[in-house]
Amino acid sequence: MAVVTIFIVFMGFHKRVIIEKKKLPRRFALYHEFVGNYPQVMSQIYTEFFRDIYGVFHRDTLSFGIYYDNLSRTVDPNQARGIVGVYVFEQDVGAAQAFASSHAGYHFAVFPEVDALFSRIIHRNALSFLWARWRIFPAFFKYLSQYHLVTNIDEEVNGIIEDYYWGSSNKYTEFILPFGPHAQAYYRTTAPAPRQKIKSLRKFAIRI
Repeated sequence: MAVVTIFIVFMGFHKRVIIEKKKLPRRFALYHEFVGNYPQVMSQIYTEFFRDIYGVFHRDTLSFGIYYDNLSRTVDPNQARGIVGVYVFEQDVGAAQAFASSHAGYHFAVFPEVDALFSRIIHRNALSFLWARWRIFPAFFKYLSQYHLVTNIDEEVNGIIEDYYWGSSNKYTEFILPFGPHAQAYYRTTAPAPRQKIKSLRKFAIRI
């Protein structure tokens, strides 16, 4: 029992979920689209991504992922869609645009300022992401409903962002849910939507 308690505290599972509503600022992004079963492909996706951009951008550039599908509600999880990328400084916009133009599958985007919900957790290992999907994602959608922040959740929510602050010993992941009329700007996949067992995005999040 003591070992279990120590593990729970180490992972941070004992902490309550804190949701903040604030503006997600305008950011410049270089990203790459992918399709695949998230747990199975993400390690390879990020390895290849950072191999491609290595030496082009600052080593402390913040990386992110945006995930658009719920594996448990997708008929074929291998068709799940997402993007991975880095936020670039304004002085690097030209370099990012040139990189995207000369590397197949890469794109440059300006993400506008948008309303969003935020929550963060200490990153320990892959179990941290499972905990987020069990606790944070449902809390996001409960918050949207409780405070009547959207009128059509399928049109005003387009994916959950994960920002990876892993550049120091105090690693943490920030989960962000953009919402509202400008959230569509974060929908950057061109892959066809996989067939879903349940089409509602609200059910997607609550039941993840």
